[in-house]
Amino acid sequence: AIAARRNRATVYRAQKRYAEADALLHDCEARARELGLQSELAPIWQEQANLLAATGAYRASTEKFRQARQEFLAGQNQLGAADCAIEQGQHALDRRDVATAEALFRQAEPALAQHPHHLWRALGGLARCAAARGDRAEALARYRAALGTIAALRERLATEAISSSVYQLASDLHAEALGLALAANEPE
Repeated sequence: AIAARRNRATVYRAQKRYAEADALLHDCEARARELGLQSELAPIWQEQANLLAATGAYRASTEKFRQARQEFLAGQNQLGAADCAIEQGQHALDRRDVATAEALFRQAEPALAQHPHHLWRALGGLARCAAARGDRAEALARYRAALGTIAALRERLATEAISSSVYQLASDLHAEALGLALAANEPE
């Protein structure tokens, strides 16, 4: 029930129903503590961090991401910690804090070697960072790696609906890569 309520808070955040999302997440956190469900806290804090970033409270968001990552790592959940770093990196990139974003994507990358469904996000983030720094060669290499990871992932997906969702994300990443390649006069 806690995970379902946390997921509903994620939907509320996407709908910009921030007060409702915040109330629901605080309720989830209190319930997890009451029931002694320590493993539920990190994903709740991660969503709280995303909510704080969505409302412009970046300093509080950074602290909440740190708290979530620490809890994921305490529970031996490297993938959860890496996912936090990717999400925080995206928020940093949205604020044009390229150095912070790049450090977070690089921090996440090693834990994702066996997780292509997350790895492409880190590679795509590193591509965007390289592009923002003006390093077209690195950006194109990272875009190629991200798109190659997505292509391999799509071949293994069980349902067309999931594959189509990944295709849309890949299409967006591909469009960014093409734009950069055209600007660099490297259409390959």
